[in-house]
Amino acid sequence: EADSSHLRTPLENTLKDHLQNFDGALGGGLWFQPGVLSGPAVSYMPYFAQDPSEQELKRIDVENRFGNYRDAPWFSHTLGPEWAPTSDNADQVYWSPVYYDVNTERPVLTLASPMYDRRQNLLGMATTTWTAERMIDVVSNITVTEHSFTFLNDRSNRNLSSLGKSEDTGQEQALMDAILAL
Repeated sequence: EADSSHLRTPLENTLKDHLQNFDGALGGGLWFQPGVLSGPAVSYMPYFAQDPSEQELKRIDVENRFGNYRDAPWFSHTLGPEWAPTSDNADQVYWSPVYYDVNTERPVLTLASPMYDRRQNLLGMATTTWTAERMIDVVSNITVTEHSFTFLNDRSNRNLSSLGKSEDTGQEQALMDAILAL
């Protein structure tokens, strides 16, 4: 831990700067395995989130709250308790369903990606947190060509947003409903 402590401040400053310039992200973090940049029994987990009242990023003390990132709510929502690192998931990005985040006091969704070293050892996870409204805004800006549709569905296959380009919106919605029924 003493050898890596000098890396923490520049790492946290870089993470915070990156998040401030990441348009629409509500927060994010780097969640390291115990022993990576910390002692063997604890995890180092720099996590920044927008303060709900100030619109400024603040470091949240998740180390004292959770001890290990697998205990953080985003992990169970995004990956589930059975998730295990494998060579197949090295490039994966996992999406959570929308859930209520007590840190930001908003409904959010999390994107998480495992971080591996060159030998394929799991270092931890990188996450970004987005408000549900922001994700619907992103989907709403998708360009849809004629006779095509886009859907934003949750894990229960509930349609959160749908877009199409047609003169007859009633027929378009009937087609989308029929596709969803299948």
